[in-house]
Amino acid sequence: MPGSAAIIGPMRFMRRTVALVTVGAFLGSGAAHAGPGWFEVQSLDGRGNNRAHPEWGAVGEAYLRVAPARYADGAGQPVAEPNARYVSSRIFADGGQNLLSDRQVSQWAQFMDHTFGLREDTNTDASIPWDNDAPPEHVRNDLGSIPMRRSGVVEGLTPYEQKNIVSSYLDGFAVYGGEQGRLAWLRDGAKLLLPKNMLPRRKVTTDVSRYTEAQLEALRAKGATVTVTGEKVEIGMLPFQPDLVDEVQIGPLLQSFGAQPENRNDEVVDEDTLRSIVFLIPGCQPRCLTAVVDVSALDVERGRDHGIAIYNDLRRAYGLTPQPSFRAISGETTESFPADPELTPGDEINDPDSLGHVSPGVRRTTTAARLKAIYGDLSGVDAIVGMMAEPRLPGSEFGELQHAIWKKQFEALRDGDRFFHANDPALRIIKARYGIDHRRTLGDVIAANTDVPCGDLAYNVFRTHPPVG
Repeated sequence: MPGSAAIIGPMRFMRRTVALVTVGAFLGSGAAHAGPGWFEVQSLDGRGNNRAHPEWGAVGEAYLRVAPARYADGAGQPVAEPNARYVSSRIFADGGQNLLSDRQVSQWAQFMDHTFGLREDTNTDASIPWDNDAPPEHVRNDLGSIPMRRSGVVEGLTPYEQKNIVSSYLDGFAVYGGEQGRLAWLRDGAKLLLPKNMLPRRKVTTDVSRYTEAQLEALRAKGATVTVTGEKVEIGMLPFQPDLVDEVQIGPLLQSFGAQPENRNDEVVDEDTLRSIVFLIPGCQPRCLTAVVDVSALDVERGRDHGIAIYNDLRRAYGLTPQPSFRAISGETTESFPADPELTPGDEINDPDSLGHVSPGVRRTTTAARLKAIYGDLSGVDAIVGMMAEPRLPGSEFGELQHAIWKKQFEALRDGDRFFHANDPALRIIKARYGIDHRRTLGDVIAANTDVPCGDLAYNVFRTHPPVG
C-alpha cells in the first residue's frame, strides 16, 4: 500500500515547478479500466490501482499513520507548548549564516511531494501566537500571530486522521489533476495531437500521459531534483510571484537551476525567504501594518495539528534506536551552555548572542543545549525539530530519521503501484507506436519542452555546476 505517511518532510520551498515541462492527460476518473484493444488505463483519483483493496491510495483517504497519534486530549486537540515560533527562533534561525549544498533538492522535491500527498485546508483557525517584544524577535508582526488553519480530517475517525486530497501514487496528479473537467481542458486543441496522426485525441493524450507518468517515476528513481535562477531577479521578489515565470520563461528558469547552490538541508533556515517572510497588509495607508510567515514554525505546528508522534517514537516506528540525550540527537559533544561573557547567565536560551557564530558553521552554543533549554527532556521533542537537528549521513542531505522516512515512502510508491514504470507493459506499446522512450534525463525533458538545447544545460541538472567547495 503506497499511501503517503503522515509525516513532516523537509522544509517547504517552492511549488510545482516542473509541472510546466510536460503535457498530456489521463483518461477516466473512476476505477482503472482498459482502453479498447490497448492497455489498462489508470484512474484519475487512484481508485482501483490495488485490485484487492480498490480504495487504497485513492483521493480522500486518510494518510497512513506509522506511529501512535500524539494529541493533547488523545483525540484531536494539538499539543500547545512550546510555542512554535519560540522553537523556530532558537533552533532554525540562521544567525546571518547559511551553509550551502551542491545538491538541488527543493523544487523537484516539492513537485513530487504534491503529486502524492496534499492536505485539505479548513476554516478552523490554528494561528501561532506571536510576541513582538520577546527576544530574539527582530521583525514586527502587527497581526500578533502567524496565520494557519487546521487540516481536514476523515469523518468519523478518532483520533483525527488527516485527509489526502490527491492520489497516493506517482501518477502526475500535480499536472493532470483528478477531475474530468481539467482533463477535457488539457485535451482541447490540436496542439496536443501528434502531427500527421489520425489516432483519436483521447488515445494520443492517454498514451502521452502514461509516458509522462513513467518519466516522473524514472526521474524520481534516479534521485532527480531541480533548482532555479534565470534572468537577474532579486531573491525577495521570488515568493508568491508566479507571473515571474512568464517574464523569465520556463527554459531559462529551468536552465538556471544548476547555476547557484541552495542551502543545506539542516536545522538552519534562511531568514528572509523562509523563516521571517514579511508582508504588508493591504489597505495600510497611512501606516502600513505588517504580517509575518515562518515556514519552519508552520512545519512544527502542522506536525502537532496532524498528531505526529514525538521524535523518539517516530524513530522507533522506522526501526531506529531512540536517542538517549539531546547531544545524541545533534551529534555534538555537549548539551550545556558555555561560560561565555557574551551570554546572559541563566537565560542563555533567550539571548540573541546564543545564535551567533564564532567561526563559519560553528555557533556560540550547541543545538543540543538549545534543544534541552526548550524541551527540558526528550519526551516532548517535536519530530520535525529532532530530525532536522540530526547530523547528515555521509554523502546525503538527510539525517538518519529523514533517510529512513523517505526510503520507506519511496519503496511503498514503487512496490504498491501496479502501474509503476518498471513493470508497465503499456510503455513498450507506446515506444513501439511512437518511437519514444520514457527513460530520459531531466535535461532531455527540459530541452524537449523549451528553447534551451541540451548542449546549454549541465550534464547533471541536479547538481550545482561547478560543485560547491
